[in-house]
Amino acid sequence: MKRGPRFNYLYEDKNRQYRSDYLYNDIVFEIKSEWTYGKYDEEKRRKNHLKFKSTIKENRLIIIFDKKYFLEVNNNNINQNLYKVKLIEIEQLRDI
Repeated sequence: MKRGPRFNYLYEDKNRQYRSDYLYNDIVFEIKSEWTYGKYDEEKRRKNHLKFKSTIKENRLIIIFDKKYFLEVNNNNINQNLYKVKLIEIEQLRDI
């Protein structure tokens, strides 16, 4: 496991850079709490989704929520509030 790569994305008509948390093999891991993800904050969630979209173009992306759950982000779920998607218990992460 090593420091995650950087990705470029566009937010409010400005080029931004997203620094992911970790990279293991070909999988990017991002650790989020409900607050940093924006579970109840649509604008914060939208910004995170722009970051995530820049990542899934070239990599697998796993989000770890609240140190309890995880979810792989893909084109099928990227536009949803990921807290409303069925999350998987963190103990099952070793099976991916």
